[in-house]
Amino acid sequence: MTSQSETHKQRGTGQQFRPGKQVLVSVNSMQSPLERCSPTTAGRVLLISSASPVRVQRRIENRGIAIEDVGLIPLSESEYAYDGPLCHTDPVSPGDLTGLSIEFVKALDSLLSGDWVVFDDLATLTMYVDDQDIVRLVTHLSRQTSERDVTGLYGVTRSAIGENLYRVLGQSVDRTVDLQQ
Repeated sequence: MTSQSETHKQRGTGQQFRPGKQVLVSVNSMQSPLERCSPTTAGRVLLISSASPVRVQRRIENRGIAIEDVGLIPLSESEYAYDGPLCHTDPVSPGDLTGLSIEFVKALDSLLSGDWVVFDDLATLTMYVDDQDIVRLVTHLSRQTSERDVTGLYGVTRSAIGENLYRVLGQSVDRTVDLQQ
């Protein structure tokens, strides 16, 4: 039996994630694992998202997560004007996996055991890079995240990526969870 201190129990979902585990989370289009699996008992959160920082800030506030505990790596082809309290990097093009990896490694240095990495939707990347590059990226991110005992949630809209890519991505993580409504 797992004690509450060994698990992150998600409000409203009944899902439990052990610290350091990497999970591929099936979500509906335009949904973030953060919305359904809010890390309510966690420390800090590193969020990788193609949503605007304003929208991300609203999501965070709606989930009751302290804004100062969240860092954002925005995936965007263009610059944006955001002057809010959310700590963020400069936008990274979804096609620039090297740039994304570099920003991820820098941000990961600030996370500790029990913290979270949440990738909103890997399907965003399918418009810019090959499937095999996405698999290599997820394998790289999940390995580094797991080594730091940080929980990783990698959101994916299954209908947008196809069953083959979903199956292969599922092999890059510890488990898969379906949170589609």
